[in-house]
Amino acid sequence: MKTIKSNEKTLSLQLEIETITPVHVGTGDKLQYDLDYIYKNNLPYVVRKKEMYDMIANDNHIKEILEQKSFKLSEIEKIIDLPGYSMDINNNSDHNAQDIIEHIKDAYLNPYFPGSSLKGAIRTFLAADLLTSNETIINKKWTNQNIMGELFGQTANSDIMRSIHVGDVWLNNCNTKLVQCDVFHLGKKKLLKPLFVETVPEEVNGNFTLKLDQFLMKNSKVWCNSNIASLSDYTLLFKKINDQATRFIKSEMNIFNDQNLLNEKSWYQELLKRIEEEAKGDHPGAYIQMA
Repeated sequence: MKTIKSNEKTLSLQLEIETITPVHVGTGDKLQYDLDYIYKNNLPYVVRKKEMYDMIANDNHIKEILEQKSFKLSEIEKIIDLPGYSMDINNNSDHNAQDIIEHIKDAYLNPYFPGSSLKGAIRTFLAADLLTSNETIINKKWTNQNIMGELFGQTANSDIMRSIHVGDVWLNNCNTKLVQCDVFHLGKKKLLKPLFVETVPEEVNGNFTLKLDQFLMKNSKVWCNSNIASLSDYTLLFKKINDQATRFIKSEMNIFNDQNLLNEKSWYQELLKRIEEEAKGDHPGAYIQMA
């Protein structure tokens, strides 16, 4: 944590973030071989298409050649040096001209984490905290239509999360990494077809702003009917997030233990120790899953 600025209405925190695993925030699109990327030096190379089109438009000789060839990036690469970026790749990845699930980027193709995605992850952790710790809520019968409204507020204007503002997370010198995600079907007890995902790699740092509207929080009973208590103190928010992170990790460890996935269980055990040790300090961070 860097600095805290406070006034009568807003508590503003300039925070640092560190990834401890590869993290993916998707665009909903996939990168396809020979349409969006090629291979360079055995690494996936994503082409900056706008720059490529500008190069082609400004060179009549290139345009004449392309009129006689199929419009494939691997063919165009033989004529011009395509602008773009390479992804790092895991050594254990078996990627071979497969579709790649794309990570979100800014206008300059730099990866980042949207504040809305991080805020959504916070919302999910707070909901899970209520659904696992509040006896009244645990024993209540829910439907998909009313659960989030009951927990946070029925409308946008009465949503308790309205008082939490999360800025975009800008990352420091980050190249994306291609990760092979193996999907294990618990019911069938077998691995399914892997997914290939563009991610922000582990041990990447970034910065963002978190603002808590203390005026709205302290007067939440006037404008909001949320089941979530006031979060005017960021330490309480972080504690709730870490409590749920601990529950999630223990649940995952039980699954890994049942399936005899000992390497995965060992990694989670180390992470759990890290959270518990940091919680003893004066300014513990918050551990949250975002995808």
